[in-house]
Amino acid sequence: MTDYRRGATSGPTSFILQGRLEGLLGPDFPEPLAGARVRLYRPTDVPEVTAARAAALPKDTLAVLTDEQVAAKAGNLLAEGLLDEDGRFAITISADRGYGGAAFEIDVYCGTVPHLPPRPRPHGPVQFALTTLQPRWRVREETAIAAFDYTVPARFWCGIRTLFGGWTVYGTVSAGALNTPVPNVRVRAFDVDWLQNDALGSDLTNGAGRYRIDYATDDFTPTIFPFLQIEFVSGPDLYFRVETAGGTALLTEPPSRGRAADRENVGHCKRVDLHLDDAPTDGGDLDQQPITSFFQVGRYQATTGIDSDPLTGNGRTLHVNPALADRAFFATLPLRGVLGQHMPFTTDPLEYRFEFAEYALGSTNEAALSFAPVPIAAIGETQIGVIQLFDPSALDPDDILTELRVLVNGPPGPPPPNADYVNADIVGGWIRVPQNNNINKASGGLFVANTGLLANVASTALATFETIDCSALQAGDAAQSEGRTVPREHFFAIRMRVRRWAVAPSEIAAGRVRRMAISNPTYTNITRHPEWSPTPAFSDIAVTVVDLAELSGGAGCTPINATLTPQFTAAHPNLGAVSMWVEGGPTPAKPLNVPNPSPDDRFGTATPNGWVLTDLAPCSYLVQLFAEVRVTTGEAEPSDRHDYIGFCR
Repeated sequence: MTDYRRGATSGPTSFILQGRLEGLLGPDFPEPLAGARVRLYRPTDVPEVTAARAAALPKDTLAVLTDEQVAAKAGNLLAEGLLDEDGRFAITISADRGYGGAAFEIDVYCGTVPHLPPRPRPHGPVQFALTTLQPRWRVREETAIAAFDYTVPARFWCGIRTLFGGWTVYGTVSAGALNTPVPNVRVRAFDVDWLQNDALGSDLTNGAGRYRIDYATDDFTPTIFPFLQIEFVSGPDLYFRVETAGGTALLTEPPSRGRAADRENVGHCKRVDLHLDDAPTDGGDLDQQPITSFFQVGRYQATTGIDSDPLTGNGRTLHVNPALADRAFFATLPLRGVLGQHMPFTTDPLEYRFEFAEYALGSTNEAALSFAPVPIAAIGETQIGVIQLFDPSALDPDDILTELRVLVNGPPGPPPPNADYVNADIVGGWIRVPQNNNINKASGGLFVANTGLLANVASTALATFETIDCSALQAGDAAQSEGRTVPREHFFAIRMRVRRWAVAPSEIAAGRVRRMAISNPTYTNITRHPEWSPTPAFSDIAVTVVDLAELSGGAGCTPINATLTPQFTAAHPNLGAVSMWVEGGPTPAKPLNVPNPSPDDRFGTATPNGWVLTDLAPCSYLVQLFAEVRVTTGEAEPSDRHDYIGFCR
């Protein structure tokens, strides 16, 4: 098996595994494993068994682990990382941790599953073994990179969802003899019960005519008498109604349809495709479009996912997962919501923009805020939807239904021939929603806002954030000493405004975050492990540096035998956990006590925790420093900041 430590004088200093994980609800219906964590472990099996597991297909090694099994392998954890909203991950394993490229076990930890309704869960977190992987590393200078993508089979993934009490019905809505997908219609699902019919939920079809409805067990088991449970079957009996966005019925199934064999007592993941005789020619009631609104920053709801009360809130995130809670925002923020083509309850074309205001230092006075438009230049490329183009005369069946992405601040200039996108018009700082309203290609197509994304806003453009020059910083010193700038959280309100195209008096509010913490400091001229192969000066979102007093003054190669004095500095306005240890040689890693002078500026001298220097056998060692930075874009969190220094004993 690959191991760059064997027979080589040098090798990669870090190994990056990147990829994407998704699970199937059913054939052709995947979902990203958003919010799960990928955990990489050193194998505990003998080499022959590890090799056999690495050669096996993941579908043959999938297994839910018990709490005891998870605890037993905790000491072999190499690294872990969070999957983003698209199920993508990038995990770095440092060679300093004794890893040289060999096979490792891949587990997936699920604190929850995507789209789970907010109900009590019958099961806690679940961790399952995915596979043993021998990556095919590609070395680029000092970094080795490998990729791993996998789709968890429906049988197993639906079983995982079942453990959390999740139920899903999904499918497509099509119309006519050609089974043309029908976008932007609402599908409502119901369960047949003896005394009442339970509404399970609804969803708008996307550009491909797909819908998905998630519900929980208690959505279909209660009856009108709380002491009497009449429904004894284990699953719901489904029937549906399809209607335009304005509520006009396109398909109405009778409750008796739920008693048919293909709809009765369905399982936790059920596909139901629905067919209309004729498609709506205008994509639905044009005067009944969804009401445009902004209500979410990434995964965080404006009212329940952010501690946003102007008087008492700290502006940071709220989340049931402690790893995602109590974080300030930083970098590029995905502002999400619902986008309609028209002003509410009219056919007037709609345009929108975002505005922001910063609270004065120490102020909670919302009335004193002065709002300004978010500069258009501060909005990164953002897909706000697609234009569906239906051409029944196309010779290639794949060209009967095509789509163009609609971009805000896409590539400059006119799109080239055969481009798969168009740019939304921006006039006077207002983003105009395309008014294409007929799915036929000859009529210009149908705009469908199917992404939920309204703008990717660079939060760094909202204020002048602090720059901290660390050129004179010595490990062990306070980052906030010697006249260096002291960074802090900044607090903002962000709101959305909509109006009729170019008609200022029609402007109305369309959602806001009343108070949110944003932290974008830049630490410049950082030099890590200065006494031992120092890094060139660089900039970062936080500072983490470590040194050994015994190696100062150019003694980087001098063996240490009498004392060990690790000096460190870790700083950021939203600093999280800071940990240090010594590893190397034949003994397990030795922890270090880390002093805590300040929650945002930790510095000083670390001391051995329950051991002494003479416990280390003669060998080479690394002092490791890791610092958590508690910020988020709303959808992604930065990796822990890291520094290290080596010594010989």
